[in-house]
Amino acid sequence: MELKRANAPNFVASTNDKPEPVEMNLSIPERLRAFKRSLTAEEVCVLFAMHKNTIYAMAKRGEIPNTRIGITVRFGPSLLAEWWESQTIKTM
Repeated sequence: MELKRANAPNFVASTNDKPEPVEMNLSIPERLRAFKRSLTAEEVCVLFAMHKNTIYAMAKRGEIPNTRIGITVRFGPSLLAEWWESQTIKTM
């Protein structure tokens, strides 16, 4: 699995051999919507620049949309994008 910081020039987040490049000039919701599969906590923490344990804790408290399958936690990209936008304060 290759993970790089969100501010890296060629951000890639993938759990398989085929990395998914994401354009760096996109907003976080646009980056999320570019994914065609559920994300792991490790991938979300890179995108949000947060610690992995914080992502897991937020998921456990129900503060961030997630899906649990047994002990595995996954995050739907479109739900995360909507959640991110709802958390953002809009200015005029």
